Amino acid sequence: MSSWQQFREAVPGQRFIEYHGRATHSPVLSIVFGSILIVAGLVMLVAPGPGLLALALGFASLASGSRWFAERLDRAELRVRAWRRRHRA
Repeated sequence: MSSWQQFREAVPGQRFIEYHGRATHSPVLSIVFGSILIVAGLVMLVAPGPGLLALALGFASLASGSRWFAERLDRAELRVRAWRRRHRA
């Protein structure tokens, strides 16, 4: 099973923690790469380019390098899902 499938099938609210535990590369590299992607994504929100995609990849990269950040993203995922449920009805 690919890592994307494992990530997708993980329990909401625990996805990023599990992803963090499976990371096989340097945490420092993940944090630096994620930070660069987030800055580029913010720039691309006002300039032409895939800003939201760069932001999402940057956050995922940070989560693979930092358990603290992975926990925050898991909490944010639960909040976004709850908000979506409230506003769909």
